[in-house]
Amino acid sequence: MNSQNRAWMRFGVAGMSSLILAVVLVGVLSAATTSAATIDLINPIKATSIPELVNYILRGLFGLIGVVALVIFLYGGFTWMTSEGSEKKIKKGWDTMIWGALGLGIIFASFILVRFLLNFLLEETTATGTSSSPSATGGTGSVPARPTP
Repeated sequence: MNSQNRAWMRFGVAGMSSLILAVVLVGVLSAATTSAATIDLINPIKATSIPELVNYILRGLFGLIGVVALVIFLYGGFTWMTSEGSEKKIKKGWDTMIWGALGLGIIFASFILVRFLLNFLLEETTATGTSSSPSATGGTGSVPARPTP
């Protein structure tokens, strides 16, 4: 396995690990409840709950990662087009484009998966104000509604 393939392998493992960590973090944080005491603060962001905040952060991260993958794809195309017939440069450009396209596909698939999971969590916790997950409350199956400021 050459160094470029190992680098992409590390990138994929790191990306999937980050995705799994984000999904677990959203699940844990959405199960947490707030205390009854409220503090009046101005909210500078649109998010009103932890899952919504994680949703905004992940959307931004996926956007940045998508831009990086697109730049890699464009770099591969540029390398291929400026190869001047060199078989080595043609192969390097072609391989870079293939890995860039594969990266974009993985990014879009993970974006769709995370959006689906976050929408599911947001609907579950904000539609009724309760969670139907028994594990969130130690087995009772309901969480008290969050106080509205």
